[in-house]
Amino acid sequence: MKYFWIACLVSTLFLLSACNSQQSITVEIAGEDIFFDVIDIEATAGQPITILFENKGTLEHNLVFPAFEVQTDILQAGENTSFTFTASEPGEYIYICSVPGHETLMHGKLIVSE
Repeated sequence: MKYFWIACLVSTLFLLSACNSQQSITVEIAGEDIFFDVIDIEATAGQPITILFENKGTLEHNLVFPAFEVQTDILQAGENTSFTFTASEPGEYIYICSVPGHETLMHGKLIVSE
């Protein structure tokens, strides 16, 4: 009986720690000519976000989250890259392609809830 209660305690602690930790999310975004195939991304404050970015267009493109100071290099057609960051505060944050002339049409929004 003693081991039963120990097992229950360990299981409860494990479940509580899992509830308090943020599951990371992975978002695949493609840069086309001349748009992103994902416009809105939803996440929770404190949640790690991994971006898998691929240039599926014929022009060069990159992906920039100005509020978090993260960006990819400029990618040529067919290239891809990834990066991870955490949005710690709720809010709405833009992302863009910063290649001159592209931002007008190549932009999206990260929506971070509490």
